[in-house]
Amino acid sequence: LYNTNKAVTVIDIPEDETEREQKLYLSVTSLRELFENSRYYLQTQAERMKKREEFMLERLDEKVNIELAKYPELKTKPNIVVLLSMGSIHTGIYHALKSDGRDVERDSGVNSVFGPSDEAQRRFRFGKQVDDVLIAQATLEIAFQNVFNSKLRKLTDENEKIIRFDGFVARLFNINEIINIFGNLPLHGWDIFKGSFENYIQYLLEKKGIKIPESEEELDKLLTAQKNKINKPVAKDTTNV
Repeated sequence: LYNTNKAVTVIDIPEDETEREQKLYLSVTSLRELFENSRYYLQTQAERMKKREEFMLERLDEKVNIELAKYPELKTKPNIVVLLSMGSIHTGIYHALKSDGRDVERDSGVNSVFGPSDEAQRRFRFGKQVDDVLIAQATLEIAFQNVFNSKLRKLTDENEKIIRFDGFVARLFNINEIINIFGNLPLHGWDIFKGSFENYIQYLLEKKGIKIPESEEELDKLLTAQKNKINKPVAKDTTNV
């Protein structure tokens, strides 16, 4: 949109009208408690997502009218197109506008690639079953994000690549492997957990032939190789919404 002279506005819940974003609580006494915390956290995030989407939908027409008032020449146009730019996880917006009779289309980018945590949130959001395997993989993905994403962001500005890599890593491990991972690490808060997890997960990934990328080229090569290895996305969207 840069230098296109298009009207731009933002629709989202103001910080003072929403709860502070929660984090997965990691100080636990058992793996059962960890996965219960993870399930609750993902459910809470799904509810938060729904609240944000409802707010956006309620304010959409109001925001458009405000922009029309700023640019009265737009009122003479027979059709006005509104571009909504948001994460592909927010398919609820599309379906709500479609069911309201709006002329709406969507472009999901790179094949709607969702990691386990996003998939779990979407399934909670639309009232679908979330099994223990998905909860375990989502928990591993969240741990990986907390430890490695700050480093990955130094490699690339494309957040979609990081999301795909996080999901790819989490889905490399089955539920028994994930139970063993967390069972061998100190679950006494993120600060204590991070150092042990970083070394341990790198060791386990190397055993699977995977190395944490040190450049965007290495990240691209890994994602391309993984995509070519199988015929479907690693983090397949199974919610059908």
